[in-house]
Amino acid sequence: MIAGGGWGYFPMGGCSIDMGWGWYGGGYYGSSLALSDGDLVVSQHLEPLNDGSGRARYYLDRLDVSNPEQPRVLPQINIPGTPIHFNAETGELLTLDYNNSIEPGKDWSECTVRGAYAYFDDTINACRVTRRTLNALVVRNDRAVRTSQLALDQTRRLGNIAVSDSRVFFTTTEFPPVMNAYGVSVGASGSAATSSEPDPTPLSPVTLETLKLENGQLLRLPSTNLREVPNYGWYGGQLYARDQRVFEIYDNRVTVVDTADGKQPATLTHEIPGYGCGSLEVSADSAYCALGQRGVEVIDMSSMR
Repeated sequence: MIAGGGWGYFPMGGCSIDMGWGWYGGGYYGSSLALSDGDLVVSQHLEPLNDGSGRARYYLDRLDVSNPEQPRVLPQINIPGTPIHFNAETGELLTLDYNNSIEPGKDWSECTVRGAYAYFDDTINACRVTRRTLNALVVRNDRAVRTSQLALDQTRRLGNIAVSDSRVFFTTTEFPPVMNAYGVSVGASGSAATSSEPDPTPLSPVTLETLKLENGQLLRLPSTNLREVPNYGWYGGQLYARDQRVFEIYDNRVTVVDTADGKQPATLTHEIPGYGCGSLEVSADSAYCALGQRGVEVIDMSSMR
């Protein structure tokens, strides 16, 4: 449910595939998720509050398969939002939560440029806005304790997110400009350009944000500007996290960002003979991008460290 389908069971065998837009397995919104690490398989369910508010509580489900002949279901744990990463050794758990609010707004054009998504509710003449929150928790003794939190979709809109055991990577873009009914960008003063021709779609920088995940804490590392694209409000690149490296794919270009230094990320770009990787594997200083009928493209990263 992160982007483009998100965490879904594979139709056959209950497996999921690490794709550039998240874990995909044929299911889309409403599908269950499945993560595994060590001897634990984790999933989740939600229970509605039935108080007329439309709210629900999320619970982490854990299956201990250390003895394959006698798998054990462990006690459920109340958590905030949907799990996107779990480390059985450290007990670290990351979840993505959705927060709804009602904000002043005159029409759809003022509402749709806010948060992760929003719309104008004409029954209350206001904007209903959804923003996301990234939560870091530590699971111990059948209890999850939130240790760190980051509010998203505040000043920029979250694009894709990818997580490894040590890093959280995500892309952000600017919110699109407010447009009037004629498709003309409206300035801060609320007045539109006098020309009858629509303004060209402005360019927006795509930024890669990096968080270090350590002892349940989310620590910010330097940002990286990836490129500028027309600002339609959404961004469709792919993102793969592999330990301290992240692979961002847009059109036929792979941008590798290595955050091993912590203070000064190293970048490398590589053209591929296609669009996107069907799968991405990394071994030492080589990355292997599966491109279907075009075969496998090898990316040499030895110059980055």
